[in-house]
Amino acid sequence: MIFRLRTFFFKSNGITPLSSKKSAGWCSLKEHSCLPGDSRYDSQMAIATKLNKLRPLVLNRDRHVCQMCGAFREDRDPYTGHKVQLKVGYVVPPQHGGHTELGNLRTLCCACDEGFRRIPYLPRPNLSDLLKALKQSKDSDLKVLESLLCAKLTISR
Repeated sequence: MIFRLRTFFFKSNGITPLSSKKSAGWCSLKEHSCLPGDSRYDSQMAIATKLNKLRPLVLNRDRHVCQMCGAFREDRDPYTGHKVQLKVGYVVPPQHGGHTELGNLRTLCCACDEGFRRIPYLPRPNLSDLLKALKQSKDSDLKVLESLLCAKLTISR
């Protein structure tokens, strides 16, 4: 019996079928790096366990509202027509240095979660990069920025 896991194919007995198949993505189960007992597998299971414990806390903190589009759990999904299903997602993904802690998690609906996973992660610029960009900008750009900031200040008051 053969089954597919990610991009690799495995035989149920763990034997690599042919050397020509090996170059086409075939490998034995022992070559796969994410099986029970492996350190990578154990760390992924620890993250999943911690995430399951934090999930109800994040949903209650965010009052069961998607933090990107504002959808409630009672709303209807515009794409499927079913009730909105809420998930817990990362602000900064673990592959980019994010941790599984309450401050790095947020409530997302399925549509926003799927969209968030498809876009590449871009880190926030630090203050020195922003100041450098402001120094290099034109006077007209600075006037637009100033008017936007003034409009935001009057709205927030």
